[in-house]
Amino acid sequence: MPSRVDEPTPTFKRVRPSFAVEVHGVDWSQIPLPENVVSELVAAADREGVLVFRNANLNNEEHIAFSRQIGELDNVEVHIRAGRTFRFQDQSDIFDVSNLDDKGDIVTDMDPGRKETSKGNFL
Repeated sequence: MPSRVDEPTPTFKRVRPSFAVEVHGVDWSQIPLPENVVSELVAAADREGVLVFRNANLNNEEHIAFSRQIGELDNVEVHIRAGRTFRFQDQSDIFDVSNLDDKGDIVTDMDPGRKETSKGNFL
């Protein structure tokens, strides 16, 4: 069994002076990631607030598996029951925060659903 010294270690490059780092050195082909890598990513998220992963190229299943390594996933069933339409109907573990609707079209400020959910921004 390889020692911890032999396992890859992520490196971090500052994006903003006060928060956010870009993460390098993660082998995304090795999902699930080694525990030492997950521990370092969690510590970096706690310390930095925002982690940027460029070109991770994860498919939905890999993204879900990685997210489960980080912690418990949010339950989005309440949003589905409320009538929100998701692009990934067969993957309810993905909360789709996007500017695309369920057909892949860009949602604009004129979209009735967007107007309704944006009302809180004007309080």
